[in-house]
Amino acid sequence: MAASTGGLQLPSPLPARPPRTRTRGALPRVLARNWALLTLIAIVALGAGLRVHQAASPGRYLSADERSYARIALSLSDQGTYATDGLTDPWHWAPGTPALFAAAHLLAPGADGDGSPQQLRSAFWAQAAVGSALIVVAFLLASGIGGPVAGLLAAGAVASYPPLVTATGDLVSEPLGALTLGLAMLALLGAWRRPTWGRLALCGGALGLALLVRADILVLPALLGAAWVLLARRRTTTRAALAQGAVIAIVPLLVAAPWVAFASSQAGRLIPVASSGPSTLFVGTYLPGQGGLSGTRRVLEPYVRRHMPNLHAVPVSNIPGEFVLRAYVRERHPELVPGPYRAIPENALRQALTFEAERNLKTYAVGQPVAYAAMELRKVARMWGGYYRGGTRNPRGWLTAWHRTLLGLALAAALAGLLVARRRRPELALLLVPVAASTAVNVAFVAQPRHNLPVLGLLVCAGTAGGVLAWQALRARRAGLPPEADPPGDQITVERRALDPEISITRRSRTRA
Repeated sequence: MAASTGGLQLPSPLPARPPRTRTRGALPRVLARNWALLTLIAIVALGAGLRVHQAASPGRYLSADERSYARIALSLSDQGTYATDGLTDPWHWAPGTPALFAAAHLLAPGADGDGSPQQLRSAFWAQAAVGSALIVVAFLLASGIGGPVAGLLAAGAVASYPPLVTATGDLVSEPLGALTLGLAMLALLGAWRRPTWGRLALCGGALGLALLVRADILVLPALLGAAWVLLARRRTTTRAALAQGAVIAIVPLLVAAPWVAFASSQAGRLIPVASSGPSTLFVGTYLPGQGGLSGTRRVLEPYVRRHMPNLHAVPVSNIPGEFVLRAYVRERHPELVPGPYRAIPENALRQALTFEAERNLKTYAVGQPVAYAAMELRKVARMWGGYYRGGTRNPRGWLTAWHRTLLGLALAAALAGLLVARRRRPELALLLVPVAASTAVNVAFVAQPRHNLPVLGLLVCAGTAGGVLAWQALRARRAGLPPEADPPGDQITVERRALDPEISITRRSRTRA
């Protein structure tokens, strides 16, 4: 039947074709649409399972640091004080990890047996929760820069990396440090996408919490603020970039200021989050000991034998580092010794170690610069060449190979992303700032393999994201497309227009010429 419009005859619209029935069912469609989410759930379940198993059967031996964390945590939960019996300087340890363990003890006191440091089992379950959350944070960091494939690769690496799993069974601060630092960098990248004052303040607050867990990143807010200014000047004014960088650098210090004021008032001296500076600086600058505690023990063994005859039969490797340093100071500074059988006061010991560290810098860094620089390079290799294995685990060759392979791939892919990819280069650079800062700080002090654990996840995220971005950029170049041909999704604007209801679109068959 034809429709009449004036004298013009229009054909009747064709009857609508019935919709094509899809052969796939509902479940395949759901899997196809949510493959990244379902894969992430499987990865998190795997990583959480490994960590729960480790928390259920932790090691029986507690190192000196682990016992100190446990004692402080029990003192916080039971007595509400940070100082505890048996610790001459409880301010040596940053407060974040003891606070986490204290909260776990308050939530599940029945899991801790008789309440002694050796029975603090609830802390291991807190470590398992922290490690599982780190997997999700790694996914968000990498996927925010390189997409879901990069996020899943980063989450899988973090979930299955054995040292991160075994750290669940140790009372150490590295897992919580990795999580808080990852959250801070996630807030920083969110602020980079939309630099509002609220997001910048949130980033500063997260960095402040990370400072309270790991005192070795005290210089990180200033470095991140400087990096922000250098990168943000390309898209805004210098004044605005300076203001934004100042928020990132200052807010973390304001967050940590109450703890610094409290600890300093209790200790009677300035405590910049933790008080482990003079001893670690002395060991790190002592060239005869190659900047490590084990080497310093061997070199200073004669001092221990002369001044501590009661330890004559104890192997030097089993003597606490504090005893070694006290024996060294007793001989080098006899004026500080109050009596034949009395210990040097803590403040006097710190002043003496600070003086000796300055002497090390003058004697070795200035007097023997080539040998000192070689020592620093060896400390970099010491920090990154090995993996965290706790205080009692023997090294394993296959784990060393796993660690070095992961490290090499992540570093190469991150550099490839910086060199080849152009869209997310500033975000990759910001993600690598904590890695470089932690390396520099720990090399200046005492570099150990466990110090790479808090920032290894960031390096893996930068590697997976950089590798995916580099692959996409190279693929676009081979196709002859400029990098700007496919802008980020948040820069695409689609204008929706209503179709004329009288216009029908029909499928036409193609004919070859």
